[in-house]
Amino acid sequence: TLNLYNDNIGSLGAQYLADSLLRNNTLTALFLNSNNIGSTGAIYLSGALLINKTLATLNLGANSIDSAGAKSIADMLLINDKLTQIDLRRNNIESEGAKHLSYALLINKTLTVLDLESNKIGSSGARYFSEALQTNETLTGLSLARNSIDSQGAKYIADALVINKALTVLDLWRNDIDSISGKYIADSLLINRTLTTLHLHGNNINDFLLKFCKQALQYVSLIITT
Repeated sequence: TLNLYNDNIGSLGAQYLADSLLRNNTLTALFLNSNNIGSTGAIYLSGALLINKTLATLNLGANSIDSAGAKSIADMLLINDKLTQIDLRRNNIESEGAKHLSYALLINKTLTVLDLESNKIGSSGARYFSEALQTNETLTGLSLARNSIDSQGAKYIADALVINKALTVLDLWRNDIDSISGKYIADSLLINRTLTTLHLHGNNINDFLLKFCKQALQYVSLIITT
């Protein structure tokens, strides 16, 4: 494990690390959160991970990565079959970046955890992930917390939960889901038999939503935080 949290390595440091990853065959986890590597740095690292065969965990949180950087990561995931966890929280990939990453999930068969908290993907981004989750059979943990997902986005997610049979943890903390739109998600839990943890705290929900979630609890073992 290599942890360079908040070392301000920038894109140049990311380039040096990428070069070393081309030759390294032992490192399994790399933490580069809060290093201002930007999309340029993400592109360097993604290129190296097309070749590297050992890294399983990659944390690029809070690095000013936009949709271009997200695309490079997504393109890498179409080929890389070793990475299992990617943390991209507190970047700026927006819905365009979500589009690229969700497409990668249609192809990739090894990634199990993806954290996209605070990336401004909105309900458009939620729609892309909904489509991916209806096909993907390996992702077990997904965070879409603090992404301005509204009632329409909640419906997209609910549509995915009706079909998806892999996801066990879903984080929707601090979005714009109200009790009416949240009912879509609650209703999906009556069908879904896989999800075990659902984070809903920080949304505009009340007992109306919880009532329907409790109905789901009659059929599945589910932890709901509000």
